[in-house]
Amino acid sequence: MKQFLTLCLATAMLGTSATAGAKVTIQRALELKSQGKAVNSPIKTRSTRAIKELRQAPSSRFQQVMLAKEAQTAAMKKAPAKMTPQGDNIYGYLGYNTENMAFGLYEFNEHSQDLIWEDPVYAETELTPANLSLQNGVLKGYIVDIFWGMLFGVYYVEYDFETGEPKAFVADESGELTFMQSAALDTNEGVFYGYGAYEGEYGLLSAPADDPFNYTLVTASDDFCTAMCYNAADDALYGVNDKYEFVSIDKLSGEQTPLATLDVDGGATYLTGMCYDPVSNLYYWNINTLDDRSYLATIDGGSYALNVFQELFASEEYMALVTTDDKINPDQPKRPEAGAADFYKDNLIGFVSFTMPSQMADGTEISGKVDYLTFVDGNLYSTGTAEAGEEVKANFAVEPGLHIFGMKAVVNGVESSMTNVRAYVGNDTPLMPENVRITDNEISWNAVGSVGVHGGYVDAAAVEYDVFLNGEFIARTMETSQAINIDKEADLQTYNATVVAVCNGYESEAGSSNTIVEGAALALPLYIEPTPEQFAISTVLDGNEDGKSWTLVEYTEDGDYCIDSGWNATEVSDEWYFLPPFVVEDVTKFYTFSMDAALRSTQYTDEYVEVLLCNEPSKSGVVDEIIPEFSPISSAFEQARGEFRVRQAGTYYVAIHATSEPDMYGIRACNFAIEDNNITLESPEAVSDIELEAAAEGKLEATATITLPSMTLGGAEIPADAKLVANLSCGENKITLEGAPGEEVSGVIATAQGDNIVSVTVALGDLNSPMASETVYTGVTVPATVASLTAELSDDHCSITLSWPAVTEPFDEDGYVDPETIVYDIYKVIPTIFGNQWSLYEPGVEETTYTYTSDYQDFVQLGVVSRNAAGDNGYLMSITAVVGPSYELPIYEDFDDPEVAFNTEPWVIGSSEDAPSAQFGLYYTNSLSEAYAGSETIVLAVKGEEGAYGELSTPVFKTTGLESAAITLDVCGDFFLPNVTIAAEAEGIEAEEIGTVTMDELGFHKVSVVLPEKFMGKEFVRLSIRCEFETGNEVLAIESIEIGSSTGVASIATSGVKIAAGKNVINVSGLNGQNVTVSTLDGRVAAKAEKVGKDASFNVESGIYVVNAGGKKAKVVVR
Repeated sequence: MKQFLTLCLATAMLGTSATAGAKVTIQRALELKSQGKAVNSPIKTRSTRAIKELRQAPSSRFQQVMLAKEAQTAAMKKAPAKMTPQGDNIYGYLGYNTENMAFGLYEFNEHSQDLIWEDPVYAETELTPANLSLQNGVLKGYIVDIFWGMLFGVYYVEYDFETGEPKAFVADESGELTFMQSAALDTNEGVFYGYGAYEGEYGLLSAPADDPFNYTLVTASDDFCTAMCYNAADDALYGVNDKYEFVSIDKLSGEQTPLATLDVDGGATYLTGMCYDPVSNLYYWNINTLDDRSYLATIDGGSYALNVFQELFASEEYMALVTTDDKINPDQPKRPEAGAADFYKDNLIGFVSFTMPSQMADGTEISGKVDYLTFVDGNLYSTGTAEAGEEVKANFAVEPGLHIFGMKAVVNGVESSMTNVRAYVGNDTPLMPENVRITDNEISWNAVGSVGVHGGYVDAAAVEYDVFLNGEFIARTMETSQAINIDKEADLQTYNATVVAVCNGYESEAGSSNTIVEGAALALPLYIEPTPEQFAISTVLDGNEDGKSWTLVEYTEDGDYCIDSGWNATEVSDEWYFLPPFVVEDVTKFYTFSMDAALRSTQYTDEYVEVLLCNEPSKSGVVDEIIPEFSPISSAFEQARGEFRVRQAGTYYVAIHATSEPDMYGIRACNFAIEDNNITLESPEAVSDIELEAAAEGKLEATATITLPSMTLGGAEIPADAKLVANLSCGENKITLEGAPGEEVSGVIATAQGDNIVSVTVALGDLNSPMASETVYTGVTVPATVASLTAELSDDHCSITLSWPAVTEPFDEDGYVDPETIVYDIYKVIPTIFGNQWSLYEPGVEETTYTYTSDYQDFVQLGVVSRNAAGDNGYLMSITAVVGPSYELPIYEDFDDPEVAFNTEPWVIGSSEDAPSAQFGLYYTNSLSEAYAGSETIVLAVKGEEGAYGELSTPVFKTTGLESAAITLDVCGDFFLPNVTIAAEAEGIEAEEIGTVTMDELGFHKVSVVLPEKFMGKEFVRLSIRCEFETGNEVLAIESIEIGSSTGVASIATSGVKIAAGKNVINVSGLNGQNVTVSTLDGRVAAKAEKVGKDASFNVESGIYVVNAGGKKAKVVVR
């Protein structure tokens, strides 16, 4: 049966039918699941029913974890801030956002999304449409209510487009698991097409709009579209599928034909809106991504090019997009063709050309005359008549300024859509001068012409230009160039020109020139940090034109700068940084270039850079290689160096050229130096072989062995009796070795902990060789991970002492550690905006114990990391514990504040390594059951799949001075409960089960478990609520938890009876001569047994039963 409700008169008529679908949530979901009516839709929709999900603690008290020390960031593409590129009339139904924007219809204006009306259906039902299409001023579509994987209901809804008034509401009461989520209305046929489920299959469906649940399965397929629309211009369906292909969809076969692959990073399969605008021939589409970003985009109807033109910053999910731009009406003439506005010079009287249509909208020819209407700024201005296809020059007289001149054609009283021509009338502001160029002797630019910024008139013969150099006015001229005189012997600096056009009292925006660097080239030696001033006289070139290149960044709090090549997205880097020009006068010498380079992040290692010598700051200016392409090895700056010699005296540039692979994070470089180290062709060659051997047992020294060169850089032999002196350096440590050409010499040089670069130059008299270097690791290596932890609470529980065995071994087998130098760092988990993270809490503990103290009760995660001079190995051994003073009873929690969840802390959610984890969350009671419609009381709900386990542990409390105590749960009896037990532990008493929680009545009722006497008079007691899910159909919903005096509370003793249901069977175990009765919900006895020794089984039909076994009652579902 299908129920059709007309809702024209009042939204109150939405009443019970819609509300039932919205409010019967968890209960209804479980009922549907028990009936085998779970649905599996690949299209994602958002749910706002859960207020807050609660996180669980680690499943193991002790664990070894990796200590993350480096946070990664990603460059995000920013879309330009504008709406509807063609000025199209686009509207969207907003069904999800993160900033409490109202659900309803929005209009996309130039710079904003403006609410047209708030959805009254959502206000009554908390349901939003899955799709909507616009036809004859009415929005039509489906509401598909899926929650917890269950189909709660399918509805057909109509809204008045202008007011949002509900026009109709259809509730599908057929009971079939059939629905359409992503759908579009073929307005020509009056048929919906969409993707959804049909009698157990998934694919493309169709249904008439006047009989919206009379579905037909067009085709069963795993292919689906998350957004789709109907294009009336070519009577076809289009959409974006899960592969992010723009496709056409055949209405008869359901076959998808890919038209374009859309470049969307991290696209999700959330349901979003799409529409086709026939005026601009654009498809508008709302993109949602996996990282909850939202964008507006267009797909060109001809080229299928994607244009992402707006980012929406509240993760908006527009379930539907529609346009009011005209659809095809066969009785409507096509609109006139726009011509040009012609207002002579600065005249306020002129005409605008339009060409009358020669065809109707359906392509039939128009014979005879066509009436027309003209408009100025939307107001009717004049009427007239012309022949079909005739050009009409419509006269207008207006005030100065920007105007919209419009025309409509009229045939048989039917008006076409408006054709508009925008024109500025009167004197206009000149355009900004373009192509402003500056050289060392002239500033030039293009004339602005006779058309202004609004398309209006500018008297080109009267235009003058104000010229500025570095912000200072230098001349006014009517020419398009201005001579300048830059002192090339002055200090090197940057020069920039700006030019402003002036006419009839109107000034243009300033046109800016390129920047040039002029002045005397720098002398050697050259040292560049670079500072902001040094960076300004350098040159940056974006070689691959991807909009990114070297930038100057301040990388320390002390004001140190470096250059950064940045994230290179999808292309190989081709970024150039040219140091300021310098003069080389001596062509006989080799000059040494050095710089410090580092990775921006060690997570990105395919980073490459080379250093080149150039005679001009351009790609074509390369004349030699100084340092071959290399990759920095860490995020710490390390020096790279090389030598170069010029063949002719003159001015030169050094280029730092980044060549990293795509999607790398960037390279940083600084401390550039060019020095004369007295290296000529008569100098010895660089040492070609350096052997470095680290000292044993972590001693900070290395033995260096080298072979002295026997040839000069010019290729001549060094005399055999020549004395060569090798200068070795390692940081501040230096030694010298002497010998003859070709002789092997060695020496011991002091080093530092870690990687050391040992550099060697060889002197022949006053002449030096180029530098050669090699790396050696000396000192200790990182220690092994702490092997184990023990923890002991103090008598007052306000402190915990960690103990661990001393670490005496290295992390790597071939390494070396000195146990006497190993210290230990204490880490603690702290909450951050990025989630819980390990943070250094107490560094440099020298003992193998540590005491943590807290003056309030807290659930803490503490970790121990071993460290020495080499650092740590990145792993820690951790422990979890509750530390702090006990609470006085009573403790009361009612979950009224979802932001904090609990008033007392810590309540700890736990799980088991051997079972799936149960989920804990806060919900409004109106999400539980129909009985609580309208209620906004917050409850803690626990759910889990078959075999799942979860537990909620209370804060530690004291029972001193109390004769008795109990825990009381206000539990909802509308559901089958999991096996809920209460366990207690105290000092000197291990955790043991003290009671079970059962419920046989509907609604919320208080269930109490009294603590056994042995838990009285204790300083430290903790309880756990343990939940075991046998079928996955159970829910534990708790409105409040109270721990306090047990006066007036009946004890619920521990019971070993377990009740479980299977396929057509109910099993009862743990009996001890007790009776069992199995009843239907209406009280009829389906089976029973008396004085059962231990176990019993009952074969029954599928259904819901109440089992009473040995005083324990439970509801079970038999499949």
